[in-house]
Amino acid sequence: MEFIVNQDLSSLHTMGCRSTAQSFVVVYSLPELKSTLEEARQRALPITVLGGGSNVVFSEHVPGLVVKMGILGIEVLENFGSEASVEDAEVVWVKAQAGENWHHFVRWTLQQGLGGLENLSLIPGTVGAAPIQNIGAYGVEVKDVISEVSAINRNTGELKIFDRDECGFRYRDSIFKRDPGKWIIVEVTFRLSPKAPLKLDYAELKKFWESAGEPSSYLEVGALVEEIRRRKLPDPDVVPNSGSFFKNPTVDDQLYQRILDEYPSVVAFPSGVNQWKLAAGWLIQECGWKGFVDDGVGVFDRQALVIINPGYRPAAAIKGLASKIQQSVADKFGVELEIEPFIL
Repeated sequence: MEFIVNQDLSSLHTMGCRSTAQSFVVVYSLPELKSTLEEARQRALPITVLGGGSNVVFSEHVPGLVVKMGILGIEVLENFGSEASVEDAEVVWVKAQAGENWHHFVRWTLQQGLGGLENLSLIPGTVGAAPIQNIGAYGVEVKDVISEVSAINRNTGELKIFDRDECGFRYRDSIFKRDPGKWIIVEVTFRLSPKAPLKLDYAELKKFWESAGEPSSYLEVGALVEEIRRRKLPDPDVVPNSGSFFKNPTVDDQLYQRILDEYPSVVAFPSGVNQWKLAAGWLIQECGWKGFVDDGVGVFDRQALVIINPGYRPAAAIKGLASKIQQSVADKFGVELEIEPFIL
């Protein structure tokens, strides 16, 4: 395949940093991906895989080959417990290719009357990126409904199918994230159901529907989640950003109690035995960063968890601000914040 030289990446990732790829290609099929990997190996080009660009911050020059996943397709594999229609089935397995837009895929499943992904509506990115981060929102993680992940070994071209346990899912983490140089996800199989219960007990979601009216279908839950996200998060097409920039940190009970004694309004949730998950956005806000903007980069004024790049500044400026935020949270609370997106 022909590689594009010095491809501008600024419009291909949602943070909008000025960036250029040494080489660039879009692949539209598994054979194209395999031949691209082989050519890259022959030319000793390091590979960076790009989906929707919503969870990556590119440096000014990205060496090697950037491969954008353009493999599309959605397929209903089988219905378990029924030989009739999807509506009558207990479980429906749906396979989606890695290049599918995540939100469009979620909307498609809801329109088919399938439950499981409605709380993950409007998350930017692609299907292939979802398992890497184990994306989650409003009380649901994508691991809850993943059945299998198919991935290509970058070095050998081997296609391997991972069941859910083999994916090693953790909070915003997976085997694919912990070993980013080995596997390229090509398709994901989901275990969905037209009879799945609605999950409405997440505090922020519950507060919203109690005033707006309780949803009664997967589509209504999806629409509710979309409305909440649009109210609190900036549209990357208008204000460049990568969504949540920091993970919610987990601390032990001793540190949590110390913070609680001094800051009774701390936002936290139980997370295992003697463990608490703190709201990173609250920590950042308490350090005075919410609404801060300087030299074209800043912190969103409605959600302190989001770093914005209205000045289309380079990655160095984003990293500089992130480091200052991390240091201030560590100094004030004794808590280390971990960056969520990949910075390349």
